Amino acid sequence: MCVGTPRQGFLAPSSLCYLTLDPAVCDQHILQGIEHFSHVWVVFVFHKNSNTIRADKPFPSKIAPPALGGKKVGVFSTRSPHRPNPVGFTLVKLERVVLPSRHDKRTTLVLSGVDLVDGTPVLDIKPYVSQYDAVGWSEEANTDEAGGVRQPEWIREGLTLRRRVEWEEGALANVPEKAFRKAKFYKDAGALERVVTEVLASDVRSKWHTKKARKGGSRAPVVGAGGERLGERGEGRGEEGGGGERGKEGEASSWQIDNFIVEFVVDESEDVNGV
Repeated sequence: MCVGTPRQGFLAPSSLCYLTLDPAVCDQHILQGIEHFSHVWVVFVFHKNSNTIRADKPFPSKIAPPALGGKKVGVFSTRSPHRPNPVGFTLVKLERVVLPSRHDKRTTLVLSGVDLVDGTPVLDIKPYVSQYDAVGWSEEANTDEAGGVRQPEWIREGLTLRRRVEWEEGALANVPEKAFRKAKFYKDAGALERVVTEVLASDVRSKWHTKKARKGGSRAPVVGAGGERLGERGEGRGEEGGGGERGKEGEASSWQIDNFIVEFVVDESEDVNGV
């Protein structure tokens, strides 16, 4: 599981990425006109899935989404990455197009609101067109409406719940300026704080993974490109069920974002709603 990846891109609008086209396959003309669209669909491969890497590990027929608190539904009723064919799609905001230059012959899209891990293979890019893609599109109002859409209640409830994220005093102030200069996307403490808070507030982990992390069994190695370590504590709001003890310092989970290592502990001792 890729801890730190947003559950859905729109839940972390401050997240950024570069999507670089292979010049052997795509020249710059393939993107002509795309700058007129504000959002695009990205079709990709879940290449980090355990059932993708290991042929002897089949995909699960039923999974437990984070919003269901441990209850299971069929995988085709969810957005789980563990599927018979590990193909995903995500809606992202197109920030700008970077065309080839003398120093870099590649064409790159700068995207925000992304829920992809570094190195994700991309199969296709398609423009988002409201009239085609939004159910209940109203030409008169020029807006999206939810008319005619049916979905289970746990979807709506899951989108309204957030963890309250609390930063340890001085965590960001202790990050050296050179770390921000070397970063690709988050060039100051404010930008880094926003994206980390957005991601941790909508914790991607299931009830099982959260319990495993509290016991120290689901930790990323504390190493990274810049070696910077940020302290943070999140207070659980009960999506994965209340109870449990606060993780100890040695049991913190960690993940890398851009040039930084973020360490955090999930506190399930309180049932807290809101951010």
